[in-house]
Amino acid sequence: MRRIGGKRGRRTVTVDALSATSDAALAHDDDGAVVEVIGGVPGDRLDVTIVASGRARVHAELQSVASPSIDRVDAPCPVVATCSGCPWQSVGYDTQLDWKHRFVVEALRAYGLEPTCLTPVLPMDPPFRYRTKLQTPISGVAGALRSGLYRRRSHEVVTVDDCLVHDAHGEAARRGVLALLDSHQVTPHDELTGLGELRTLLLRVTGGAQVAVVLIVADAGRRDWPALGAALLAVPAVVSVSLNVNGERGNRVLGPTTVLLAGRPTLTERVGPVLMELEPTAFFQTSVRGAERLAQVVRSLLPAGVPLLLDLYAGAGFFAAALADRAERVLMVERDPAGAAACRALLQRLPCPAEVIEGDVAQLIAQQARLPAGAAVVLDPPRAGLADSVAEVLVALAPTRVVLLSCHLESGARDLARLVSEGLRLCSVTPVDLFPHTRHVELVSLLVPADVGTPPPAPSPREHGAKGAG
Repeated sequence: MRRIGGKRGRRTVTVDALSATSDAALAHDDDGAVVEVIGGVPGDRLDVTIVASGRARVHAELQSVASPSIDRVDAPCPVVATCSGCPWQSVGYDTQLDWKHRFVVEALRAYGLEPTCLTPVLPMDPPFRYRTKLQTPISGVAGALRSGLYRRRSHEVVTVDDCLVHDAHGEAARRGVLALLDSHQVTPHDELTGLGELRTLLLRVTGGAQVAVVLIVADAGRRDWPALGAALLAVPAVVSVSLNVNGERGNRVLGPTTVLLAGRPTLTERVGPVLMELEPTAFFQTSVRGAERLAQVVRSLLPAGVPLLLDLYAGAGFFAAALADRAERVLMVERDPAGAAACRALLQRLPCPAEVIEGDVAQLIAQQARLPAGAAVVLDPPRAGLADSVAEVLVALAPTRVVLLSCHLESGARDLARLVSEGLRLCSVTPVDLFPHTRHVELVSLLVPADVGTPPPAPSPREHGAKGAG
């Protein structure tokens, strides 16, 4: 196939593949030109309109399905064509998982790693109502606020009354919060004029269906926010209301300051044997079900009685909490001050001695002495992956097992190749689907020293689509 500049207008295309790097599916027209179209399913014949073209790519909008793929399903969301949240909703879920598995294979091979130790993708079951962190921008007018998600490639808010990937308790709370804000004539912030108050609603839902609300505003000086926060506690399930001030232009959601308005300062979340107290804006997985699945996978890769567990990029201490009962001692390293504070709050709750070091992972592990025999390391770096020096320094510490979590395919495969080049052996790669209906997939990988025998295999993952697999 060839990629051309293309002229605007209507054409019919055949969809060939989903993309690991874009929300758009890859298609070709009858002349062989490559066209990218959101909403396409491999095997579809689509009538599309070319909306943008250039030397690198041609973008089209789906007008109608001339001949559907056998893998096409009816998307249940009424705004799927305009909302930017779930571009794969028309793709059958088993097919989504197959494509994600293919993406992992391609990413590993691109860095010289053969996927012989790759498992099937672990599904989210069911693949709806999984997000327990709800972040919705605000538009509308005072007395009639609208909340939803952004339209693709714009900051126009698409109103979503009931997002099907959001937790149902969170969605009920969101509707109740909006109704109360309307009764108080709260104004939406206009990013073009700089006028107005409320920019974004952030809600976090616990596994026990308690809800924390964060009002993200451009200006905190316009009303009695504590009184409004107290009123919001009347919304069913809401137990905490906070105010975050972000007066800056741009795409950053949270400002530097969050203050409690009413209710509880933290939410309680059970992680394995430990109760974590999380501030509403603390770093935590966007899905409680997804967090539980990640904890299950990582636990299956570590034996009981680990003399030292080194939790790098510890965040709020999630993996330390999930794994502490398998360790004799835990050391958490986290650069972010708020994350490090959350880790320190865990210390008295963990079933073993633990320590928190606040600072840069690359610098701090360079100062770490060789680890004791049997020590294990869990790394959950940000999207960019490991810093350049981490792989070399980490392997020099001689851990018995290394578990690497990767939320970005390219950086995850690159990090695995670095660790292998430094003397570790890749034993298993388990993809976990944390975000159905998108291209994103999380990797959980186990590595051991190259001269160590293969550890006992982890429990076999359930086939995707199996009942109770999420």
